[in-house]
Amino acid sequence: MTVIAACDTLVTLCVRAVGFDSGHRRYELIRRLDPYARSAATSRPDLAAAVRSALAARLPELQPHAEDVTAFLAEYYGMED
Repeated sequence: MTVIAACDTLVTLCVRAVGFDSGHRRYELIRRLDPYARSAATSRPDLAAAVRSALAARLPELQPHAEDVTAFLAEYYGMED
């Protein structure tokens, strides 16, 4: 699955789980998680831990998709694997 396809899948999950409207889904996910994740965007393990913590606090419906959310934010922050 390409990163774009994974991102689209993640966005669809967000719509179902949290009810984001189609025009602001990606922005809303980033907005909600950025305060928790930005400072951890120095390594993939740190980002993954921050995402898991943020999902537990802000979007528990997405906890089963923590890996996808981490991948989405890693790309957003320009992190390389």
